Amino acid sequence: MIDGDPYLFLNSVYTGVDVEFEYKGRKFWSQGYWDEDSQLAHMEVYDYTDEDNVFYVLEIDYREGNRILMFENAAIFDGKTFWQVQQDIKWIY
Repeated sequence: MIDGDPYLFLNSVYTGVDVEFEYKGRKFWSQGYWDEDSQLAHMEVYDYTDEDNVFYVLEIDYREGNRILMFENAAIFDGKTFWQVQQDIKWIY
């Protein structure tokens, strides 16, 4: 991971903190929140490389204890997973 620790990055992603990152010139933004009514956590990852064409690359709902590996296993980086490309991901904030 460029400009950060991959484990701290994942912790930020999974706790719902707004996270901005880049991979091979593509810009991503992640956010999340806890829904009291459904008792589910919600996480979204957007590709906003073209700010006029922002789109979801991942959207998941999960119970607090079931979040592990959901982001890591999603093949959203040119068909690869987080751990396959983490050395090429730049953590912006």
